[in-house]
Amino acid sequence: MRSDAAHAEIELVSLSDLALTSEGYISDSSVARLAVSAIAAPDVADLFLPQTICQQLGLTWTNDGEIAPVDVQFKNRRALSNVQLAASSAVALDRILIHQNLDTSES
Repeated sequence: MRSDAAHAEIELVSLSDLALTSEGYISDSSVARLAVSAIAAPDVADLFLPQTICQQLGLTWTNDGEIAPVDVQFKNRRALSNVQLAASSAVALDRILIHQNLDTSES
């Protein structure tokens, strides 16, 4: 593991599901949410998700690997993050790289 990377337990939430909830089309219990162990690195600008995690969240992607943003929740903080599809060999299935702006410090 990189010495400048930090681990964090985060929750990913489908923004399209949140929109459907706010419009009354689905209940809050139907919103796709996924708790994952993440690696935050200071030089990472986007969220990289393996295809399996995208499928679990109901996300779709374009041919160039772009995916709609997701809501990233860490403790009492939230961030919207752009998402890129990760190559299956680049990221373990239970790990992702999270956006550098989501502070993982305890303070």
